[in-house]
Amino acid sequence: MTPSPPSTTNTHPARDDRQRTILPCNFRSAGRLSNDSTRHLRSVHETFARNLSHSLDLFLGSPIEVKVTVIDQVSSRELTTSLGPSYLIPFVLTPSQNRVLVRFESSLLFPLLDLLLGGTGEPDDQARELTDLDEELLRSVTELVGNQLERAWKSCQAALTVAPSIKPALIGQIFALEERVALIECEMTVATTTGAIGLVLPMAFANALIRASQTEATRRVARAVPGLRLRDRLLHCTMPTSTELAGLRISVGDLVGLRAGDVVNLHAPISTPVKLKTGAHELFEVTPVRHGRSKAAQLERACSHQGGEQR
Repeated sequence: MTPSPPSTTNTHPARDDRQRTILPCNFRSAGRLSNDSTRHLRSVHETFARNLSHSLDLFLGSPIEVKVTVIDQVSSRELTTSLGPSYLIPFVLTPSQNRVLVRFESSLLFPLLDLLLGGTGEPDDQARELTDLDEELLRSVTELVGNQLERAWKSCQAALTVAPSIKPALIGQIFALEERVALIECEMTVATTTGAIGLVLPMAFANALIRASQTEATRRVARAVPGLRLRDRLLHCTMPTSTELAGLRISVGDLVGLRAGDVVNLHAPISTPVKLKTGAHELFEVTPVRHGRSKAAQLERACSHQGGEQR
């Protein structure tokens, strides 16, 4: 017997010949803030910056300007190495018990202290450590910052409790070294001095702020165009619609004895227009047609109304 030739059946799945797009992936940038997320964080904290400027102006009796400059996402390690001389105030978030940091650049501290003591906000050229009295005076400023943050973050129902200041080297006690945090940098001008004030947020809380801001933005749009919402709902309503020959009359004699399969003479010319009606209202004169396997009507012209209006 002659052996049969081996089978040539291809058992591999059919190859997808569609062109694929392959893009490089940078794992270091994975999970970073998107442009949309950054925009929402900026919107929240620009409101905070304006309110803080106004509050400090009233409290200190001197023009104070605060404006958002940078929003970024960094690791706690990168943050620690990039900080210059700073005054760090932790705040405890309730009810989550997470902590956020408020950072004042050291150059701002003594102009603020001078204003608190009734001065004009002049800087102190002699570098020195803050005393306990200095920190007690600055506490009124940090509490005011906390109040304005609560207002800006009210959509997350966050309450803030100020904690004692810490040294930059102790940031690791608040955030793990490789933990990513959101950094919001603001520029503050006090009298003739300009320095940085920064907010450091855990990413879980920053993401909660972003979601709340997106939800609020959606609500604002909905409140701004209530008519559009009503229109969109009405467009999804269903209305009874029919096509019919209007004004037909058939004698009782033509109706007596009708059976299935009989043809009824409607006594109307074939050119008589058919009416498209919605409810009791005639909208168009139409011609019956077929659309695929469905019955349809081709619109010819609008029906006239009482008063001569066109529908």
